[in-house]
Amino acid sequence: VLAAGALYFMLLLVAPPWLAACGALAAVATPLARDVGTLALSDATALGLWTVTLTAVVYYARKASLNASVPTSRASGVATAAAVAAALLELARPAGWLPLGAAAGYAVAAYRCGGRGRRRAAAAMLLAQGAVVLAVLACDAARHGPSLSAHLRWQYQWQQAVAPHPGESFGAWYW
Repeated sequence: VLAAGALYFMLLLVAPPWLAACGALAAVATPLARDVGTLALSDATALGLWTVTLTAVVYYARKASLNASVPTSRASGVATAAAVAAALLELARPAGWLPLGAAAGYAVAAYRCGGRGRRRAAAAMLLAQGAVVLAVLACDAARHGPSLSAHLRWQYQWQQAVAPHPGESFGAWYW
């Protein structure tokens, strides 16, 4: 439900309400999305939080950096909300790196398109998401938790146990 609501809000930025609703419902009605919702794990929570985080980054990119009429306080509030959602995502699943990738993509696009305001806004979002990643790294180091590579290895081993692909190396699976 959280993922559908966030996706609807994100699609409203580029589509009329009826089409945004159809898109959000189509996305959560797929068998894969329904399967995630039935698992007794934190996958559904992580999917919802990832969608909220991505929606906040997209909303920020679309409204805050491209529209001069959006107040700076609202833009910083959206960046803060994206960082909080990313931190909560990390608590649900070790996926705090995903929002950093979204913010980095936004920064690359802003720097390629030019414009001082766009670059400044992209840098602010990238710093906010970078701060979350640094906090995650500090927390993992303080509690001697598993590294990102350990999480990826576990995911690879789980995928091999569920649907084995003989001869597929970790590197080939990752890329």
